[in-house]
Amino acid sequence: MNVAACQHAGISQGGLVQHFPSKDRLLNALIARSTEEYWSPQPLGFGFNPSLNLAIHFTLIERASAANR
Repeated sequence: MNVAACQHAGISQGGLVQHFPSKDRLLNALIARSTEEYWSPQPLGFGFNPSLNLAIHFTLIERASAANR
């Protein structure tokens, strides 16, 4: 797994592999979490903002994809 991603998340590579034994599982968890965040209200009282949520969703996926290159 990517050392920089582990350092950014503040976890060890062993801890990451324990929870996500493959890149597929890690990416699936990322997509599931970002999908949950997409459908949840945004902080600071903005409520549901599909455009903002979609931008956040794709930014997270893009970062994960770039980290695996």
